Amino acid sequence: MFLYQYFIEIKNRFFLVFLSWICTIITCFFYKEILLIVMIKPALNTDSNLYFIFTDVKELFNVYVHLIFFFTNQIFGILLIYHLLMFFYLGLYVVEFKKIKKVIKSIIISLFLAIITSYYFIIPISWYFFLNFQLLTNDTNLVSFFFEAKVSEYFHFIYQIYIVSFLSFQILGVSILVLNNLFVSIKKKEIRFLRKIFYFCFVLFSTIITPPDLFSQVVVSFFLILCFEYFIFIKILIFSKGKINWVTN
Repeated sequence: MFLYQYFIEIKNRFFLVFLSWICTIITCFFYKEILLIVMIKPALNTDSNLYFIFTDVKELFNVYVHLIFFFTNQIFGILLIYHLLMFFYLGLYVVEFKKIKKVIKSIIISLFLAIITSYYFIIPISWYFFLNFQLLTNDTNLVSFFFEAKVSEYFHFIYQIYIVSFLSFQILGVSILVLNNLFVSIKKKEIRFLRKIFYFCFVLFSTIITPPDLFSQVVVSFFLILCFEYFIFIKILIFSKGKINWVTN
């Protein structure tokens, strides 16, 4: 009897998730031109005269299909995580539920941070950096190049940057959760040692997700280090009443 009730709940939740997925696909289909403009906008901000071409009769259709499923799968992932959490909710202890909820919050916050950072910072900087080689070459009058961007290759470029940003921010979220657990009983020497390790990891991440220029790496590294130091400062303020066993030796 209980197994049948669980089966009914799983079936209902699967139907709701699937229906939401279908509705999101239909909605994205009707607004596919707006979604494409949203994706192209970071490149247009760097060059207002930029235009895109396609060389295959099916290319633009394939871009729209990939774009629709790209946006749909982001929403589908959040809904799926929510329904899984609600399904296992009654079988978890309060402590377990709180820990899982922290992990899910970290995943969702890292997702939005990856979207914002890649859309407003990494994509425009990367696009301008690689396109700048054409401008520098034309200025020297040695040889001239004319750039015509294919819309499918641009979408692939955006997708690669987003995946790398998403994975990097997920690693940052996991690092914050690990630090949160370490701040129960910790020595000051250990904080100084961990700071060096995390600084090195942040510089390594910024080198991977940014173009190969020093300015972008410094900006991203500074942002990650600032978030790390802000986290330590907040934890010290919260646990300053003795919840952290500060050991000075």
